[in-house]
Amino acid sequence: MIPTFPKDATIASIELACWRASRIPDVTPAIRSMAGGAGSLQSRFGYRAATLSRTVLNGTTSPETILEKHSMFPLIAALASTQVVPLWRNAIANGNDAARLRYLPVLHQWVKPSRRLRLCRSCVLSDLETHGTGHWRVVHQVPAIRFCHQHDEVLHDECADCGSAFGGKDKWALPSDPCGHCGSLNSRSSLSPLKSDGYNALADLTVRALNGQAPELEPEIRAALLRHIIQLAQTDAETLLDQFLDWWAVNDLAELKNLLQTTICPKTTTRLFREGNAPVSAQLWMAITAFAWEHTADAGRCALLMHQYPNTRDLFDPSTTPLRGSEFRTELAEIVRRHNLPPELTGLLISGQVRLGHLLAGGANVLMVIDSLSSHALSQLTAHVRLRGGSL
Repeated sequence: MIPTFPKDATIASIELACWRASRIPDVTPAIRSMAGGAGSLQSRFGYRAATLSRTVLNGTTSPETILEKHSMFPLIAALASTQVVPLWRNAIANGNDAARLRYLPVLHQWVKPSRRLRLCRSCVLSDLETHGTGHWRVVHQVPAIRFCHQHDEVLHDECADCGSAFGGKDKWALPSDPCGHCGSLNSRSSLSPLKSDGYNALADLTVRALNGQAPELEPEIRAALLRHIIQLAQTDAETLLDQFLDWWAVNDLAELKNLLQTTICPKTTTRLFREGNAPVSAQLWMAITAFAWEHTADAGRCALLMHQYPNTRDLFDPSTTPLRGSEFRTELAEIVRRHNLPPELTGLLISGQVRLGHLLAGGANVLMVIDSLSSHALSQLTAHVRLRGGSL
């Protein structure tokens, strides 16, 4: 009997469930692919889809469906050239797992799965009721995703009792199984529980991309989109980058790097915001594209999707948060400077470290600085600090 599984279960998860149902004589390849997290070729690109379809599922699920629904291939394809994707998809569906040697260099970038396997407790309970066992979900393994988009719960990635990471090299299991180290069924999260406008937009973009509904990620469109946003901002690259970081509610690129679980070079990122093109990771490109897309009017979006690049002014949506949304930084720094207070006070207040600000400049001075802010700047600063879990 072929076991049932969710429409977005990972290939390795399906293979392990099939092995337990005696559909696979040797599950060694699946074990190897699950070891060390979800970083296998099949999790990313859907390799072995043809073999899984033919020998395990008896053709009940096509290689194309496995590729599109049970791997990260659609997310990678959304970032790639439309000329390359069909060729690569057909090669994998026809069993040519060596296709990456030909097509990966053309793509230049791809999304790597998270360092640990992740699960949503509500999804696991639902799977147990529907399929008899829990399954790893594709979207949960995307590095930047920290919440289940269906249940809005923070994802778990380790045992709550012994702290063992899910997907460790020496242990493997399905999400509903006990911990391979201590036997516990309790789990917890090591991920940040905070959300921001940036996270929400990127999470939405990721889910749409996995469903083939994120055309703004096409290379030509995202490049044109970013160029227009740069022109619209009418400011230097560093200031635009600061506004992007504010949108993500992080202090610097190092914090963003940890949230996205990707490589970020400050110089290259600044160059991207200056010139509109630079070799950055796929996860960072997606985050920046989401930022630009959120600040683009509907008319501008439609024009871009039709590969018609209108005047920059036509792209701006007055109803969205203005790109110059971080003027509270400038106003705060000016007040600190005007009263001859330590310049470090600005950074402490922006990061919500008010107590340290009191020690540095005195409680009365901190209160005076905050009271001197305009109502708009104070509102921005309060929201900025609150997103970081702090308060003024």
